[in-house]
Amino acid sequence: MPPKAQPQTRAQQAPSLLDRDGLISSEELAAWLDVPVGTLDQWASKGGGPLYHKVGVHHRYHPADVKEWLRDRRLAATGDPRPTESAAGTGVSDRRPVATRKGTRRRPSMRGVGADPSSAA
Repeated sequence: MPPKAQPQTRAQQAPSLLDRDGLISSEELAAWLDVPVGTLDQWASKGGGPLYHKVGVHHRYHPADVKEWLRDRRLAATGDPRPTESAAGTGVSDRRPVATRKGTRRRPSMRGVGADPSSAA
């Protein structure tokens, strides 16, 4: 009689989830990250989560985008500053909303970006 198969741990499931070719559903990603699906929905509407594709009313995540998002949030210690949006060395922000004092969200100013300094009045 063959030995009984042991259930896979989350660490064993991780490579198959993030290394597959297809898109990941919100439910699958939430279970893997151990967060409620509502948290992914909030990240999708307010910013801060991985990039996603909107398929009808559903959010789907590309494994490469999830890997990049996780890599950008990797910290060596609690006191480490959060990685900047331009950490990739491009110097260009992805214009995600940023928090203000009152907790409202606004987009970073693009004033002067790409403007020709010789044409400034």
